[in-house]
Amino acid sequence: MSTDGRLGSSRRHSRFEKARITWGALFILPSALVCLAFIVYPLVNVIIYSFYEWNGVSATRLFVGLNNYRALPSSEGFADMAKATLLFASGTTVLVIVIAFFTALILDRRGKGRLNRGLMRSMWFFPCILS
Repeated sequence: MSTDGRLGSSRRHSRFEKARITWGALFILPSALVCLAFIVYPLVNVIIYSFYEWNGVSATRLFVGLNNYRALPSSEGFADMAKATLLFASGTTVLVIVIAFFTALILDRRGKGRLNRGLMRSMWFFPCILS
């Protein structure tokens, strides 16, 4: 609620706020373009390709609709692939949570045996900088 009791904001942005919004959008733009190019576009293409019978090389594609999805459970090795995927996803999720929890405990510890907090934070943040 705004100060006058109405929902929403009826005030105008100052020049500084407009410049801040513009610069913020400009700084986000390269990341958004990379995300679109390497995540969204391939994902949409995979979904589209899944409705075709296509070997990935030839120029001819045959539209089969949902037949690829209907045939998936009876295909050879599907159960093993599904089990491996679930095992990998659950294992990595648990591992990430456990590592994050113990890292938080190490960073929060006080007194004797405490690691340098700045060093630990740097080591934790370093992979983010690399990517």
